[in-house]
Amino acid sequence: MNLSFKKTPLTKNLSDNWERFLVNTIFPPKCYGCGSHKSYLCNKCTDRILLPHSICPHCSKRLPFGNLSKTCKKKLGLNRLFTCSNYKNTTVKTLVTTMKYKSAYALSECLADIAYSFLLQEEVIEDIILENIVIIPVPSYYKKTKRRGFNPADKIAEHLADYLEATTNIKTLIKIKKTKAQVETRSKKEREENLKNAFSTNKNTDLKKNVVLLVDDVITTGSTMRECSKALKKAGVKEIWGIAIARD
Repeated sequence: MNLSFKKTPLTKNLSDNWERFLVNTIFPPKCYGCGSHKSYLCNKCTDRILLPHSICPHCSKRLPFGNLSKTCKKKLGLNRLFTCSNYKNTTVKTLVTTMKYKSAYALSECLADIAYSFLLQEEVIEDIILENIVIIPVPSYYKKTKRRGFNPADKIAEHLADYLEATTNIKTLIKIKKTKAQVETRSKKEREENLKNAFSTNKNTDLKKNVVLLVDDVITTGSTMRECSKALKKAGVKEIWGIAIARD
């Protein structure tokens, strides 16, 4: 028996809240950091895992307010970059891998909370509001999304957009080429070649003069964001900021 129904703007929040209530009643959330109840990541553990400042994946220097040097802007294709936590942190890694590989998309809200908390810490929320930023997730290849049932970055971007009261569009950027998982590549050069010309934009979306916040779960060398940035700039995007939940 199919008990699903079409969600309208009027019923979406009601049905989402009811679904969350049922899940939380049957499986009470427990903090992945300290084990306390009520949430999958408590405020204290969120504060503990935030990095004191962003780190550039190209030059490894700190980035005050996410501002990149001229050289790194050119290398990464970004105007600003925020790296919120360290992937080597056990709590962070467990949250990311559990969400991605065990279809626990409820955890995407925790990861979005990490991003929002970091942006608050960096005192850039006002900048984001003033720029009227559009939040766009890094896409996965459509076959991979179909197999997994969702794209992790989509879920994070949607929650982050709610926190920031910003616009998000998960269909703007598309991955047009199947590639190896970046963890399977052996060198920085191989990572770059692996993703070359892998992304494009939906021609039905008007991106001209927009400022975009590009969202991903983990950043290593920055190759993925750079290739996404190339596609967005071809579509006329004015400025691109990047945010990654964790730096590997």
